[in-house]
Amino acid sequence: MRADGVGGSGSGLLSELEWLAIGSLLFVGATLQGFLGFGYGIVAMSVLAVGVGVVEASGIVNVTGAIQIAWVTFVLRHQVRRDYVLRLLPGIALGLGVGLFTLKHADPSLLIRALGATIVAIALWNLLSVRRHGQGSPFWDLVVGFSAGAIGGAFNTGGPPLVAYLYQRPDPPEVLKATVQMTFLVFTIVRFASASAVGLIDAEILRMAAWLTPSVLLGAIAGLALGRRVSAERFRTASWVALGLLGVLLALRA
Repeated sequence: MRADGVGGSGSGLLSELEWLAIGSLLFVGATLQGFLGFGYGIVAMSVLAVGVGVVEASGIVNVTGAIQIAWVTFVLRHQVRRDYVLRLLPGIALGLGVGLFTLKHADPSLLIRALGATIVAIALWNLLSVRRHGQGSPFWDLVVGFSAGAIGGAFNTGGPPLVAYLYQRPDPPEVLKATVQMTFLVFTIVRFASASAVGLIDAEILRMAAWLTPSVLLGAIAGLALGRRVSAERFRTASWVALGLLGVLLALRA
């Protein structure tokens, strides 16, 4: 498969072997998402932004992420804390418009460097921060929601602010994972409609996303199965170290 005529930092022409490699890496990202409840957007954007460009990558991740998240949300639907989701939605809606505007009008190389720096900052935050339980507040609901919406609108990686905020709650891990997926699902649906309306998702992006979706769904299934067998805390630490290094490489290659 070849992606013709794409811009950004990508090569514009990708071979079958390169697409197979991308599909394999997206499988890893989807496994991370299924296991921990987050991570696919960061891995997928880091991989695709170099190959096809940040704008096209954002569209592909939007489509494949929505399909994956819809499936995981369905599996975990009985565990969702809907009150948490509803409190975050106003801030997400506000930030989404800012992120989409930035994606459409900013320089792609600058966006990729900013994405790399964001990944590194999030990785360090999750590695070094002290986890505190709490129920949040209206102010922080708005701030975190806006941050997630802005980052997600620009890069399709709005999950880390939500995870850092919601995973401080004293709820069981399955409840937190399910709640984050429901928040992601609402966000990805709104973003898909908004991005399509402003021309950021077209037929070519849908075609590339369809080609990659089987790898993503298989990864989500594997991640959910793995989550029932392996210690999440050790895997979480290793994943943030790896993603932090990936963010550095992405910023340097922009």
